[in-house]
Amino acid sequence: MRSKHPSADMPDDLLTDRGSYKAYEFDTSLPVPKRTKIRHQSRADHKPRDPPVETVTQQSEDLYEPSNEGPESNSSLTTDGTIISSQDKCSAVLTYISKMRLTGTASDQLIRLLNICGSVDLSKEDVKQTVNDAHVETIDYCELCSCLFPEDKDIFHCVSPICSGLRFLGPAEHQHLKRSKSYFATSSIHSQILDIMERNKLVNNGITLTMNTDGVPLYHSLAVSLWPVFLVLNELRPSERFLMKNVIVWGIWQGRGKPVFRTFLKPLTTELNSLHHNGIMLDGKRVDVTLTCVTMDLQAKSQVMEMVPHNGQCSCVTCEIEGVVEKKGKGHTKAFPVSDPCPLRTSCSILKNAEEAILTGKAQKGIKDVSVLFDVDHFNPVHGVVPDYMHGVLLGTTRKLLTLWTGKTSKGQPYYIGGQVKEVDRRLSDMRPTDNMSRLPRSINDHLSHWKASEFQHWLLFYSVPCLQGILPPQYMENLCYLVEGVFKLLGENLENEVIDEAELSLTKFQITFENMYGVEHCGLNIHNIGFHIANYARLHGPLWGWSCFSFEDMNGTLLKSAHGTGNVCRQLLQTMLVQKKLHGEAAAIQDDNLRDFALDMLTTGRRTKTKKECENCSLLGKMHPVDVQNLQVEQEVKQYTGKDVCSLQKVHRIKLKGQLISSKNYKRMQKRNCHTVLLDNGCIKSIEFFVYDAVSNKCFALTQDLKVTGLLHNSLTHLIKVEHGRKNEIVPVNAFVEKVICLEGFKDCVCMARLPTFYNHCVYM
Repeated sequence: MRSKHPSADMPDDLLTDRGSYKAYEFDTSLPVPKRTKIRHQSRADHKPRDPPVETVTQQSEDLYEPSNEGPESNSSLTTDGTIISSQDKCSAVLTYISKMRLTGTASDQLIRLLNICGSVDLSKEDVKQTVNDAHVETIDYCELCSCLFPEDKDIFHCVSPICSGLRFLGPAEHQHLKRSKSYFATSSIHSQILDIMERNKLVNNGITLTMNTDGVPLYHSLAVSLWPVFLVLNELRPSERFLMKNVIVWGIWQGRGKPVFRTFLKPLTTELNSLHHNGIMLDGKRVDVTLTCVTMDLQAKSQVMEMVPHNGQCSCVTCEIEGVVEKKGKGHTKAFPVSDPCPLRTSCSILKNAEEAILTGKAQKGIKDVSVLFDVDHFNPVHGVVPDYMHGVLLGTTRKLLTLWTGKTSKGQPYYIGGQVKEVDRRLSDMRPTDNMSRLPRSINDHLSHWKASEFQHWLLFYSVPCLQGILPPQYMENLCYLVEGVFKLLGENLENEVIDEAELSLTKFQITFENMYGVEHCGLNIHNIGFHIANYARLHGPLWGWSCFSFEDMNGTLLKSAHGTGNVCRQLLQTMLVQKKLHGEAAAIQDDNLRDFALDMLTTGRRTKTKKECENCSLLGKMHPVDVQNLQVEQEVKQYTGKDVCSLQKVHRIKLKGQLISSKNYKRMQKRNCHTVLLDNGCIKSIEFFVYDAVSNKCFALTQDLKVTGLLHNSLTHLIKVEHGRKNEIVPVNAFVEKVICLEGFKDCVCMARLPTFYNHCVYM
């Protein structure tokens, strides 16, 4: 039941109207409230008596003491005689608690129930010990001046000579009670890096890190937010890099507004410098650690870099463009028009501007102070602080385009298509994406304000051009295609200089034509970054998905779901995240097969498929059905492939191949998605009618229908290809499949297909 006074559990910095909570505990001269006295007396009167000693002893033996026969006290036997250790049981229980996001009380009651029902020799102390192994440190800071307090907890007064702040709650005479007030939680990244490298068998002389921080609203009723700091190892395989178990969680700050980053990130810069100069010892070899990239949205970037906001003068981190003030609607806005290249910033120029700003008290070329990132050795903030793809291209520019086309304020403009949104929505709703793309298309008219970044990505790369064919005027369609082509190329798996040059040319054309057609007042900092800078950062850091905020935003969502309570939860959340990461390694090491499968199920998101049968060239899923006796052509073609005179055929509707789930057109449970269009190794595109399994050769084949390529959807695009259904059916061995492709059939007069730019990073198909 929620407390009637939720603010009572809040630290002082979250209290506004009320006085100190339980002030009578600090000042004995203050009276104890009458209601409090009555409540305490009532509890004393109703306190249950202790049960007889004999009863307690017998109960303890029933719940926690194993019998004299069988395994030792820290293990138990399964039905097949396998011994399950206490540690394995702890790990399995914790995976369930983590999956269901149970509170502490619910977790205790679950353990109690398991002991009562199953005589499981497991105590909550065993589980808590596993949790406590995740070391979390809290760092106190002064709420008045934001200075860090020394590690010695007996130092109560702020170290700043001009500040009178106290470390703990209450007046000076009650500081010895050490009730925490203003603090943030951190955990060493050294141990996390070592664990990740050992688990992934990563062998490198040096590794590089990408860092992210962003604000996450914690309560709707209070302006309280969390600011977590995440890091990832860039040398990990792309398919593993952004998994939760491989994301480093350094620290979490909680409070009103934004943290003072010079205070919050100071311990991190100290540890990063130590790791860079001293390295990490792994198997007797030294591994150097270097921070190379920091990705944030524009708001967080201006705070961390000690700059003016993104709508201020000289707010670009990369260059010194000043921008102009333009009239927009009933107000004014800061715009960054296309102009001659402005001087690029350097570390020296930023430091010089910061020194001048400190002396004059005014921002110099957008710089207000020295950023804490300059404390990180061998890190160049100009090259390392990148313009984020998710916020800048998708949530910023793509959303802006949709708003311009359909917003009521655009009525009368040549690009306004508000009267045809229903037709666009009809085409969009008929699009059937692959199962790689977790979100189905949603209406622009009804749901645009609720679209997620992944939906804007799907719209930009795949849906926009087919849905707007014949609706958006040609010159505006050309402008859109420049953006689509440039972004698609920069999301590619292997970025060569030639590809980046082509993408940069497309994005430059987009910026120039956008300003000419939509007006300079709509050319904000995101448009400037797309046209001038984002391709250069791809040269430095690789594809856009490698340094986007997608994965970090997912981690933020996980944090919020794990939050329990109304006080400062940063320590609890950090400990929870560390335990969840630890469980991935422990679950895989569980000896009992059934218990290990259960634990892995609890740690796996999404549905797990069960393989029906393993054949020579794929895995078969689901039920098998007899093949229609009229399909003599199928039988003959299978015999030609196998070279055998006999065959035993069964029909299948789903298979798993190269980690991809592929279904047939006749699979009735797959109506809103198209997972039956594939690309073959000979370059042909096929639609799968059904699969055929031959028991004699132990191979799987597919009856397919041709899709004929008729040309490009638009001359400025290379990845959207027009196709039409052919009449030829043929049998194809499934090992000839290269990958699933997206078949876009929303606009029946213009069916097209596209390949995903990459399959192994979820920011492209989440």
